[in-house]
Amino acid sequence: MRSLRPYLMAGLLTGLAACGSVKLTQPTPDDLKQAQVIYPDMTLEEMQESKMLVEQNCTRCHGLKTAFQTSNEELAEVLPKMVNGANKKAGQVVIDEAKKDQIYRYMVVVKEKGKA
Repeated sequence: MRSLRPYLMAGLLTGLAACGSVKLTQPTPDDLKQAQVIYPDMTLEEMQESKMLVEQNCTRCHGLKTAFQTSNEELAEVLPKMVNGANKKAGQVVIDEAKKDQIYRYMVVVKEKGKA
């Protein structure tokens, strides 16, 4: 009789990967209206660029589920470390101070909206 262990492990790993995944949706004008309650100067272009920055940089090393369950204070503390790590991994500055702030604002807005 063949062992079920490999199948159980594959299923478990697939389940864990699915639990850790978060899909970001394309920001809409309605999203912008809600975002501007928190950040009145935010633009739709900023939201779209921020989404792209998060997807291209943050999801390379880890999923977003944990990030979106983190308080804003904890996020503000850990984000500079994550940016430093992303820049180091890339071997160049891919996220400067302005982009870091943009990512933070976007994540706060998305968390508030409950899209994550």
